[in-house]
Amino acid sequence: MASKKRVRWSVFGIVVVMGLYASSLRVESIRTSLDSFGSWCFSAGMHLQQELLSPFNQWCKYGASINALHERIDRLQKERDTLWEEMVKREGIVTFGQDTEEIRTYARRYKHEGELVLAQCMVKEGTPDQQVMIVDKGARHGVTTSMVAVYKNMLLGRVSEVQDWHSKVTLITDRLCKIAAYCVKTRAAGIVEGVNKIDELQLSYISHLSTVEMGDEVLSSGQGLIFPRGFALGTILHCEIDGLYQKIAIKPCIDVASIDFCYLLEKGAVSGFDPAEVAEERQNKRELDKP
Repeated sequence: MASKKRVRWSVFGIVVVMGLYASSLRVESIRTSLDSFGSWCFSAGMHLQQELLSPFNQWCKYGASINALHERIDRLQKERDTLWEEMVKREGIVTFGQDTEEIRTYARRYKHEGELVLAQCMVKEGTPDQQVMIVDKGARHGVTTSMVAVYKNMLLGRVSEVQDWHSKVTLITDRLCKIAAYCVKTRAAGIVEGVNKIDELQLSYISHLSTVEMGDEVLSSGQGLIFPRGFALGTILHCEIDGLYQKIAIKPCIDVASIDFCYLLEKGAVSGFDPAEVAEERQNKRELDKP
């Protein structure tokens, strides 16, 4: 009887142990299944998040990229504008130097006392009423109404009106402009007057007894208070007797329309200026210009 009870308890113990073992196996399987299911849920959630948030992230990145590109474009445009401004400034300096080199080189050949003001010819008006020119230098640059405008060794006119930043020059072709002058070859002296024509001057008060040659150079004599001596005015085209005097037409030595820059100077500012050298140089230039 006792042996049967032991056998029965042994069997019960074995069954319990097997049950517990089976239960542990089932619990482990359930845990593994739960872990796998949790991993799948996490992975699915991550994929779902990426799918849902990807357009938004792309839009944010696109917006940031656009803003960055706009900022870069603005920066590059500012840099380009700065470089462009610097290039234009340098080109302006180079162009100004090239345009004025000839007249500045000519001015350096002569001794001068006082200041020579280099001015740009801004506006030119040649009408039957007046022959004037506006230059970009005025009282703030030291310009006064006692100055004259010259180009190389040629006389352009006198400063007749001065403002702070610009001045008006009455050209030698204007009727109000009268210049004491003489002929280089014959030394006949008279007064050069404008006739309000851009391509003609008149030499007056030359006696009918004086000798005048066609093509002779006419220079300023320096008599008077304004115009200096030795600057070219023009060449004699033709003459005719008019009572006690001769009526002499002169062709101006320069076309004012072709002038972009000039010097403004006081009478007496230039010394060491040889009128004979001026006439000889102009004669040589005419010879070179002949075909």
